Amino acid sequence: MSDLQQTLKQLQDTLTVVIGIQARQAEIAKGHSQWLEEQQTAIIRHEQAVARHDQIMAEIDDKLNGLIGFMDGQFRKPE
Repeated sequence: MSDLQQTLKQLQDTLTVVIGIQARQAEIAKGHSQWLEEQQTAIIRHEQAVARHDQIMAEIDDKLNGLIGFMDGQFRKPE
């Protein structure tokens, strides 16, 4: 095998390896993109749940304050 043929063989082998690496990197990038999208969706759902929780807690606070005011009026000693 001549030096030129040997060099061509090495270049072909190198090209085969590079193509394999690129394919693997593309697969990894796709998987990462899907993971990132799932994380962003989870963050949005979490933020919505926190907002709903805050709303419910505010409603409970209003009801408790109303109840406290009512009970305070019921049990206040006449002056």
